[in-house]
Amino acid sequence: MNFLRTGKTQDASWLDLGDESWRAVCITRDGWEVVDSPPVKFVRKPTMTALPEPCKGR
Repeated sequence: MNFLRTGKTQDASWLDLGDESWRAVCITRDGWEVVDSPPVKFVRKPTMTALPEPCKGR
């Protein structure tokens, strides 16, 4: 299954940062982290732009 900007696996939600490296944010009940190779596949529209990288503690 392909997702547009957000996706879900059994134990996590995923947010596509939309950057050239295809990184995503893994969000669980324990917190979040930026992941280089997410296990979900995202599709991107030509008009989508990259999101800023999140910062811990903000």
